Amino acid sequence: MNPFQPALVVAAAVQMLTVTACHNTWQGVKTDTRRALDKTGQKLEKEGDKIDGHPNDGR
Repeated sequence: MNPFQPALVVAAAVQMLTVTACHNTWQGVKTDTRRALDKTGQKLEKEGDKIDGHPNDGR
């Protein structure tokens, strides 16, 4: 057995875990951003309805 082989296996495992964690983090960032933008868009539409005097403006 090559003396470096265990270290290479450990390094490969750590790299795979890091890539997986980055992917999950990136997916989380994209999901959070999408939710925030959707909520912002809904609020802007609601405020626009108030300005336009839309019948569903909650007055």
